[in-house]
Amino acid sequence: MKGISWLTVVLGGLVATACGGGGGGGNPGAAPTPVTVHGRITYDHIPPAPVTRALDFGAVQRAPAVGVTVQAVSPDDAVLAATAADSGGNYSLSAVTGTELRIRVLAERRRAGTPGWDTRVIDNTSGGALYAMETALFEVPAGGATRDLHAASGWGGSGYTSARTAAPFALLDAVRLGEARVLEVAPDTVFPELALNWSETNAPSDEFRPELGQIVTTSYRAGAIYVAGDAAVDTDEFDRHVVLHEWGHYYENQFSRSDSVGGDHSVVSRLDLRVAYSEGWANAWSAIAQDDPVYSDTGRPESTTDVFRFDIDGNAHFVEGWYAEMTTSGLLWDIYDPAPDGLDALALGYGPIDAVLRGPQRTTPALTSIYTFLAHLKEIEPDARALLDAMAESRGVIATDQDIWGSRETNDAGYADVLPLYTDLTLDGPSVNICSASPDGGSYNKIGNLRLLRVDLAAAAHVQFEAVGPPGSDPDFAYWNRGRATASAGGGTVELLELQAPAGAQVLEVYEFGNVRSDAPPRGRTCFDVTARSLPP
Repeated sequence: MKGISWLTVVLGGLVATACGGGGGGGNPGAAPTPVTVHGRITYDHIPPAPVTRALDFGAVQRAPAVGVTVQAVSPDDAVLAATAADSGGNYSLSAVTGTELRIRVLAERRRAGTPGWDTRVIDNTSGGALYAMETALFEVPAGGATRDLHAASGWGGSGYTSARTAAPFALLDAVRLGEARVLEVAPDTVFPELALNWSETNAPSDEFRPELGQIVTTSYRAGAIYVAGDAAVDTDEFDRHVVLHEWGHYYENQFSRSDSVGGDHSVVSRLDLRVAYSEGWANAWSAIAQDDPVYSDTGRPESTTDVFRFDIDGNAHFVEGWYAEMTTSGLLWDIYDPAPDGLDALALGYGPIDAVLRGPQRTTPALTSIYTFLAHLKEIEPDARALLDAMAESRGVIATDQDIWGSRETNDAGYADVLPLYTDLTLDGPSVNICSASPDGGSYNKIGNLRLLRVDLAAAAHVQFEAVGPPGSDPDFAYWNRGRATASAGGGTVELLELQAPAGAQVLEVYEFGNVRSDAPPRGRTCFDVTARSLPP
């Protein structure tokens, strides 16, 4: 069937009754008798081992495939009936005695209306074919039939020895957990369409060529999630933290706002403030969605040591500050979870967090960061203000009397050029000097490379921004207005950006191109004089 990627053919359960035999019984001239074909859809869930957090194939769990599409299909592939499996993985379809059909299960969860969702798992190396499994063709007996379908992991003891049928259904179930947590606090949510791209050949790469299985890494990009599946290198289909981390980016993108510039990051990285916030949010979300703060990411499925893990709740953070994703992860988890831990005496649950994400975080004039999140959370939960401030400051983030711009921040990570986080730039005022360079190297998303200026306009204006650098430099701009960016990039020591700017506060980003290139050593500390001029309308 075009557009279907077959995982395996699964022989279903036994016929519930044999009344009438295989031919369906009854008188030749009698009207067809409607009967029921029912069963249960399950898949192998592989949990992490309690200590190592490696995939524990010895503790496989037969889990229900909740909400998946189940079809009765004729020999010529016509869909005769369809339904969705219930919360126990059970389904029931009406069929006609004597009809030949097969039961097909699609790796998708779809529900129209409110709430609603539309998630599917496709093979990016086979033209986006939808994964499916099905029974053999059978004739419906007079008493109806039972057909159970199970998606097995394919694990043979020391490696995969048969079709990895469970993988797409495990991915669907991870997403379902995320949706369920959101629906607890926002029951009318309609989740936009989402495709999870998985293949047994998906592997890390330097280039993004998903049709060849080259996906760089498991990631969310361009509205879809790409998941590693190459068993010789890395598999993520059973790594719920990894999948929910990427789904957290999807949710932030669809329902909130992220100004993150993306890029490589780790728990020891000193990052641009919006990258640190977005990655920290996604880490925390993966814990919140499943009430499990020990983040684990396995590599080769047979390995008990090829595992990356950290405890979001353990306060054993590698780097602390506004530039650290672990600071945001720990704060958000402590705000959510009910277990007191040191200064963590809050138990706000997910509701206030979601209210910030869907509310003021979407329209905040500053770039999205831990400062915008905390400032808006304190507006929603004023009684928690003092404790939130103390919790943030214990992690190296100044929060008392802090604004969305982080204006009172004093933690410079040992690098004076990074403060203030936003340098004030006045229209038709004097130029300001700002320096671009990261003490952590040339990666564009690291602390100090992308410098920020705040521009407040009393009224809409036609504005020209200018950056002038020393000989050999190459300044570039990005102008941000509530999540929307206008970029300007050109060669030479002088860079101009001209645009119509609305009234209010907005952000100008300035950087040295040589410090954000991936194909050359960074230029190093480079300073620019930046000016904002009004032009005739």
